[in-house]
Amino acid sequence: MCAALHQFSCLCERYVLHHRYLPHAFLVNNVQVEGAILCLPHSWLLWDVQSFSDITPKTLAILDLLDPPPEVLVVGCGAAMKPLPQQLQEFLRARNVAVESLDTVSVVG
Repeated sequence: MCAALHQFSCLCERYVLHHRYLPHAFLVNNVQVEGAILCLPHSWLLWDVQSFSDITPKTLAILDLLDPPPEVLVVGCGAAMKPLPQQLQEFLRARNVAVESLDTVSVVG
């Protein structure tokens, strides 16, 4: 699962990150990373999310620390696109963050 946070590009291509999706990992700047990641404009972080249902306001609390805050959150949902729960949509709407959920290959592809 990948959530990409950025004002312009969910893949951060204009900056320092270059991604590729592997069967059970991501390749970020030629580093293989197992598990979920958050992609920011100039960096990436391991994200303590094991499944789509683990995405909650608590696991997205970092949004409140970012300056400037992201305008868009793109969530990779795994093999198929899934809608975000209403509680999470309301959390993001309160922060003026637009959200899009896609299959993970489309997010990083």
